[in-house]
Amino acid sequence: MPNNIKPLNVVIIGQGAIGLLYYHSLRKIELLSDERKPLSTVSTSLLATDQYEDKSRAYKFTDIKNQQTQGKVQFTQPKHLQNADIVLCCVKSYHVSAAIESVVDELNPKAVIILAHNGMGTLDQLNKRVIKQHVFAAMLTTHGSLKTDSYTIRHTGEGLTQLGLILTKTQDKRANAFSGQSALQRLDFFIELLNKVLPKVVWEEDIRTAQWHKLAINCVINPLSAMLNIKNGKIADTVHLAKVNALVLEIVAVAQKESVHLNAKKLLDKVIAVAKATAENSSSMRCDVLAKRKTEIDYINGYICNLAEKHHLKAPENKNLVEAIKSLN
Repeated sequence: MPNNIKPLNVVIIGQGAIGLLYYHSLRKIELLSDERKPLSTVSTSLLATDQYEDKSRAYKFTDIKNQQTQGKVQFTQPKHLQNADIVLCCVKSYHVSAAIESVVDELNPKAVIILAHNGMGTLDQLNKRVIKQHVFAAMLTTHGSLKTDSYTIRHTGEGLTQLGLILTKTQDKRANAFSGQSALQRLDFFIELLNKVLPKVVWEEDIRTAQWHKLAINCVINPLSAMLNIKNGKIADTVHLAKVNALVLEIVAVAQKESVHLNAKKLLDKVIAVAKATAENSSSMRCDVLAKRKTEIDYINGYICNLAEKHHLKAPENKNLVEAIKSLN
């Protein structure tokens, strides 16, 4: 561990599949450090919705090689928030604002908040006071994680994690003020730690374009698989290609108006490649629909529709999917 960087205090919000995946990974480092008796490099706690229930909690984890481990959950207490260096928010997009507002009064004002969720538009919903006070980053991952029971997950697929600052007009000066100092050092150290247990993790200077690529993939695979009740791989079938292509063209046109330049052909190929690579998976939106849960459609295709309206464009394919998914709930 570099001498000029103190042990990293990480709070993870959300006990879903991704939150638990990163919680387990960081706890693995912490527990190994405890066994070997060096200075601990990280301290990790989990903020969960049911942590105040009078129950003993243990998490169970099955890794990619089918090896199982378990441990007691260290839930977040006020002291963890007060000392937090990084807050990794792994909740559904429609819960992001409430989740952050619930901790911000106790949270270390220097904490970096990392948003890890499907879709876009959550930053716009946060209180301006929170935006001005904290540095925000986005995290995208293609790791597969399946939650099979409360605090029980299986790592189903290795992937790539991308991390980068979310720069807005109100944050430019604050983000630059941290250049080479504590916030960026903490993010660099966070990446270094994760690469030891859940590689590969990379820093993205242009995280916004990466977000749009993920958004486009989600705009196709999530709603189509949910509406048609099919696994991801079926999206690549010839019968669906015309609709997939129409969705991609709408997304590219909207992105262009937002000064994000996407190549329609390459994006279409990427969507099909992801569908095939995750052929046996059930998308998160399909799982939500089947379980009669609220979906993130407003932050995925709904986000495209809102921007299209803003720029006086038409996005009928995306609009139809929004209406179709909402009719299923």
